[in-house]
Amino acid sequence: MKKRFIFALLAVSLLPVAAADVKDGSQALSKDYIEPSGRFGLLKTEGDTLQMDFKKIEFAPGKIFGNIQVRKQNVLAAPAVAEITVNGKKAVFKENKSNLKMTGKNAAEAVSSAVFTGGKITAITTVNWDHTLKITVTVTPEKALDIDSLNLIFPLNLDKEKLLCGNSEPESKIMAGQQAAKCWVRKNITDSKSMDLSMWHNLWLGNTHYGLAWSFENLDSWHTVAGQEMNFNPVNNQLTIRLINRKTRIEKPLVYTFFMNITPWSKMPRNWREWRIGTRYDNFNKLSADKLIYWSFWRPGSKETHNSNWVHDEDRLKKIAAMDAAAGKARMFYFIPSHYTWSTLTVKDNEQYMLVDSELKAMTDKALLTPDYSFRFNPPAGVKVINDLDTWKKIFGGKRPVTKRAGERVCRLTDELLQRQIAVTSKFVYNYNIPGIYSDGVSPRADFTPANGAVKDDLGKIRPVYAAEKYMEMFRRIRAMVKDKDPVNGMMVAHNSSIRFIPALTLFDFVIFGEDFFYWYQDPEKRSASEDGSYYYAHIWGDIDNLKTEFHRQYGVPQVLLPEVRGANRKTFPALKKGTRTMLCYSIQFDLLYWPLHCDAREVNTFDTIRRLFGIGDSDTAKTEFIPYWENKRFIPNIPEVKVGYYEKNIAHDPYLPVESNQNFLLMVSNPQFKANKFTISVPDEFKHIKITDCYSKKILPVTDGKISLSLDQFEFTVLKAVVTE
Repeated sequence: MKKRFIFALLAVSLLPVAAADVKDGSQALSKDYIEPSGRFGLLKTEGDTLQMDFKKIEFAPGKIFGNIQVRKQNVLAAPAVAEITVNGKKAVFKENKSNLKMTGKNAAEAVSSAVFTGGKITAITTVNWDHTLKITVTVTPEKALDIDSLNLIFPLNLDKEKLLCGNSEPESKIMAGQQAAKCWVRKNITDSKSMDLSMWHNLWLGNTHYGLAWSFENLDSWHTVAGQEMNFNPVNNQLTIRLINRKTRIEKPLVYTFFMNITPWSKMPRNWREWRIGTRYDNFNKLSADKLIYWSFWRPGSKETHNSNWVHDEDRLKKIAAMDAAAGKARMFYFIPSHYTWSTLTVKDNEQYMLVDSELKAMTDKALLTPDYSFRFNPPAGVKVINDLDTWKKIFGGKRPVTKRAGERVCRLTDELLQRQIAVTSKFVYNYNIPGIYSDGVSPRADFTPANGAVKDDLGKIRPVYAAEKYMEMFRRIRAMVKDKDPVNGMMVAHNSSIRFIPALTLFDFVIFGEDFFYWYQDPEKRSASEDGSYYYAHIWGDIDNLKTEFHRQYGVPQVLLPEVRGANRKTFPALKKGTRTMLCYSIQFDLLYWPLHCDAREVNTFDTIRRLFGIGDSDTAKTEFIPYWENKRFIPNIPEVKVGYYEKNIAHDPYLPVESNQNFLLMVSNPQFKANKFTISVPDEFKHIKITDCYSKKILPVTDGKISLSLDQFEFTVLKAVVTE
């Protein structure tokens, strides 16, 4: 009998947690669940204050939030409130109430309500172990009520940096490549122009230290002009969520539910800068990488199929996993939660064979999205249909045949597909000893099917729905299995190039991004501007400040860049070395990790070796900090076009030993400009004894009058090691 598990944030009683011997991650749905890895701090309440590790929320009567803090920094400049306008007048709230309480060992609920002339408004906020907030706002009229506007107001405390990352609502048609990329927005806001935003399903606003993220599943009960669902005013840093902005008569309660996250969502893991990301293929080779992604080698054919139940050689898979486990390597198997393969085709002795998963076909028949993004596959006449994998293996003598890439269905996450993915993951985690996933896509897709929850707005336009709660439930349960099996090396990685859906991302240990910078996803003028690839990244990235939205500190997880130095033919550019160095010229300023697939890996590895020789990990006697160029107050270039960020390593010695203490710096020096530059970098006056070495040329740079002199070609960089002794 299929079970239906209730999402942990709902303000209702949960089903009983599954017995300990049932390995399906259902323990993560309990309000008493505590993650064994210790990454998420336990929830605590004191009066009207909820403590979530280094984050704190203060609730107040009649307010959505009184205040939000991250590491004692105020995220809000003023309380977050609801505003209602009736007949041209703002409603006056009275009889305000609030109540915060724990609802389990690691779950809490806050209820805030206020009465106004004509009705009542209530905000219920529930939060569980992963610190995602679910907020339900209900407006209840005493009788028929004409509302001019209903807004949720979030005044953010943003000083210098105003960073926006989100996705505008897609159209109800198949969108890919450049067209889809226009929905992906990363922006460093530098002007004072008010911005209307259609990012109601996915928006993050903040700076390089903290931020807030919002996500709605659909537009049910909204009465808003399309494209005006949200507004951000950079002058007062106020985000307005416009639930109603056209005159609307209500006669029954309006209910709005959304999710909110405070970023960063966790502390950076110890020694994360020393991680190496790599791919495990079907071999027993030793790899230098310690975070291994198990690619498609375990599938039944040579072409990619999205069916994790089809495991070609379970015994070999277990042996490889055991070898990597013994070496202390994290192991993660690949899946994509929206793509499903129910058949694949091959030929042997001029006979055509098709492997079929009838159960998956039946599930996906009922789960197709509107519009349908699926790749169709029509079985040829006379094909021999094979319904089980064992028979398939016997036909081909246990070898993996060369298969054609089969039909690929793109589906919403139904209850059936969720349970199937949980069962498959459980098998990989507990039976194959692969406690981790590499999720290619962690964001629910837009579905324009009314029967699934898509709504028709006031003008008759169908607006999409997103299966957000199901995605969060799935990843919560997967994480519970992964961390139950291996709290230390059990890991989840999100390949999250475009849609940064934070309510699901909170459950992952690091994020891989960059594939959306692929050639065909860019505007034509950006593609053709660098046909040999020399300055491709310079054209698509432009101002380096736009990349601040990718800085790891505001999210609290490592960011891994997957370079895309590839052209129209999907092959790497002719000027591969220079194209890779252009990419590095930008990205070394953001303290990233790399998965160097589509680039000159030698250039990336050389740079990474320099960092490792410097020592970017932490130990009992040394700690490394990265200071980005926009916070650099020590090593100042004399021209603003050049950017200098640096790693600082403080080494402590036993004071009773005759060893001098010293400071070590690794300077990232970039010239992200379409011109060569000669410049100087000043050295702090207090550094009387300093030795500076160019890590590429190995030359010692003289310090003259407290400065060093350098020159860099356009979109070039170098790395300098500076050692200060006393």
